[in-house]
Amino acid sequence: MDTDPSIYIVVSVGDGASIERLTRAQLMDRLNEKWWGAKRILDVDAFERLLGRTGSGAIDLMATAGLFIIKGDLVVPKPAKVVETWSLP
Repeated sequence: MDTDPSIYIVVSVGDGASIERLTRAQLMDRLNEKWWGAKRILDVDAFERLLGRTGSGAIDLMATAGLFIIKGDLVVPKPAKVVETWSLP
């Protein structure tokens, strides 16, 4: 993979979804060769409308058909130190 942030492709077909991690070059090649056929590429406005419709901040991929393109890196949460026991003086 190159040094660009990874690009995640979420393909939703209305009865399921898949996610794939690609480089920018792989994404451009696939878009130009119509890898996903006639799938609708959902832009930011469509994404925001879908989020607003649910009111939960999540998109139901079982009810939405299309192609989401997300640019970014994986984020792995790190554990925080928490209080394990309490005592009183």
